[in-house]
Amino acid sequence: MMSRIAFCSLFLLPTLFCASATADDVRVLDKNGKVERLRTNTDTSKIVSHTKQGLVFSKRGKEQSYPLTSLVAVSPEPKDTPSQALLFFRKGQIKEAYAAYEKMGTLEKRDWARSYYLAKMAKCQREMGGSLDHACGTLEKLVSWQPQMPHLEAVPLAWTPRDDPDAKISQVVVKRWARETREYLALAWASQLLTSRDQNLVAEAVKRMNVLQRSQDPRVQMLAIMQLWRKEMGMADAAKVQLWNARAEMFEDKYGTLAAGPFYLVGQAWKRLKDYDKAAVAFLKVALVHPDERYLAARALSEAADCCEKAGKKEDAARLLQELKTQYPEQKVTKDETIQF
Repeated sequence: MMSRIAFCSLFLLPTLFCASATADDVRVLDKNGKVERLRTNTDTSKIVSHTKQGLVFSKRGKEQSYPLTSLVAVSPEPKDTPSQALLFFRKGQIKEAYAAYEKMGTLEKRDWARSYYLAKMAKCQREMGGSLDHACGTLEKLVSWQPQMPHLEAVPLAWTPRDDPDAKISQVVVKRWARETREYLALAWASQLLTSRDQNLVAEAVKRMNVLQRSQDPRVQMLAIMQLWRKEMGMADAAKVQLWNARAEMFEDKYGTLAAGPFYLVGQAWKRLKDYDKAAVAFLKVALVHPDERYLAARALSEAADCCEKAGKKEDAARLLQELKTQYPEQKVTKDETIQF
């Protein structure tokens, strides 16, 4: 007779690591701007494809397309019952989250869902930091698997001075990057090298960003433009920063969490101009609206606390620092960790 433990293992482990088709979280905006949930069933309705062009959904043999800007969520993880991987991630246990997502991807049979899990693994690597070569290795695997993949959040972009980029990127990889034509990988490398001490690499990165601004992918276009704000920061006046903020808001309306980095730069720009109230608002936008961007959200909370302290709001500053310790225990943020212009 099968033991109780064996029985539980047989029937419960698949639910731990593999989201079933009926539990997919697929939500879109209808023509009136209201959120509509598409229910998936392997027999009558399913996702045909999920790419940077959007979603193709089949229901009773009839296909319907949804543009990328109308997608609220496309995930094999159920909305109301977080997976173990997501719980690990939100507790700051990023290594455990990576392992869980890797296991879920191994068990998944659907191409679009496997790409989703690979993107989550790339995001975990981005959150953990370390070798950029390693992080882009997973991204390269994802791009090779699905060249039209929609998961731009998996691209390791630099918005803060995480570490010395020259120490994180091997010269072998830098030479290979110079020949890289795939946009997502080129965007990642150019982003990281914008703060290199090697001015030849910086010039090449700026040149590559200018090329990417002509991409057919509007997300890549805007991210390339916004990445170059980092080079313009020292000369930006209040009018320009206000324009940046408006662009970040429009970008967020269309592409959600991809706007976390641009809002972080807006906060840095206001802080440089000593407009601490506006800076705190921008930083808090990152932390409160995009908390799953853990590395960035933690630093945004720290920056918001610093702005409150400079504005004489010491109680607010203390509250934000406590929130940082409570919500992001794995993040070690130093007080002098600010962008140098």
